[in-house]
Amino acid sequence: MGFPIKPGFPINKGFAIKPGFAVNKGFAVDPAAALKTSLLAQALAVVQQKQGSLWVPSPQYNFVESNGTGASAADTPLGFATDLNGLRPMTQATSANKAMLRRVPLRLGPELVTNGDFSAGSAGWALQSGFSVGVGVLSIANPASGNYANQTVGIVNSKHYLVTYEIKNYVSGIVRVNLGRMGATVGASRTATGVYSEVLVAAGTFQEIVVQANAASTVADVDGISVREVLEWTWAWDFDGANDSIATATLPAVAAESMIVAKDFDKQAVSGHIMSKGVGSNGMTVYTDPTAFCGVATGTGAGQVYGGGMLRNSILSAVAATGLRKVRENGATIRNASDVYSSLIRPLSIGANNSGLSPAKGLVFGAAYFPAALTDAECLIIERYLASLTPGVTL
Repeated sequence: MGFPIKPGFPINKGFAIKPGFAVNKGFAVDPAAALKTSLLAQALAVVQQKQGSLWVPSPQYNFVESNGTGASAADTPLGFATDLNGLRPMTQATSANKAMLRRVPLRLGPELVTNGDFSAGSAGWALQSGFSVGVGVLSIANPASGNYANQTVGIVNSKHYLVTYEIKNYVSGIVRVNLGRMGATVGASRTATGVYSEVLVAAGTFQEIVVQANAASTVADVDGISVREVLEWTWAWDFDGANDSIATATLPAVAAESMIVAKDFDKQAVSGHIMSKGVGSNGMTVYTDPTAFCGVATGTGAGQVYGGGMLRNSILSAVAATGLRKVRENGATIRNASDVYSSLIRPLSIGANNSGLSPAKGLVFGAAYFPAALTDAECLIIERYLASLTPGVTL
């Protein structure tokens, strides 16, 4: 009292918001980041309610030393992975058996190469001596060392690009793909048939993609050339297929279990365990093998195995209990059977079984474990969060 507001007096006089003025100007919210945060919050709610565990590759949650110390960054070994629910950290004390933490492209820009499959002949490409276009391939036949085929593309120096190509009918020599010309970023030297991908930083006087023969004896074909800008990154654990793994302490046998893993695993010569709380066909294992990209073993002996997951990049879920064995891939049930299931008293491991056997080769973008049988709705919440971390998967 004593400071009456006069009738009609504008309260915010002098601080009026101008028409069209954006209140959060300069603090724009990234929709992709906001969605990922929301998905993580939903996933953590399920994890906490079901007393589960959630592990993700990230410098924020991963450490070099098995006691949870040592800064982690790209291309460093994985010694400790924090459980985001704080219950079951994963560790690896043996330096030779540590997976590597990798930074991986998550979201890419549009294709920048024209006629990268050579379906339109040599259109868009300039060819030096020793290079020609055959039936849908770029053929290299004994050129002078250093000769190349090139195409101008819309790259910008200092930006990162995912470069992918396939070498076919390799006979001899060295093939490499460079990003830019004259001061370019030089790609890795390739000496075998295969599909190759690498992230290169654009550099050089000329903004070109260059396919180069780095030896005069080079004889090979190249196809499927692609260049796309990396717009967003994610993190992955890279398992070598030889001895890499990471594991929890020993976990009890329970009446039901659920495992969910986001993976990029290729076919390999022998079966490999991506995620396991079992031995052989006993207990529960998510695996790869030569005939199917991955499947799930949930049983008490030989024969308790059924196939699943034919997609290389996918979110694979397994739910097991007495009378229930279910596999889901990318949010949909692909196998549902009634069978005997018996849990084991074992650690839970990623990259191999918990005895360090049957290692698998590939990338893991995140994983979750529950001592309970999740419903489809609960699985989907975890799957959607892991999909937000996985290249090429949208749920």
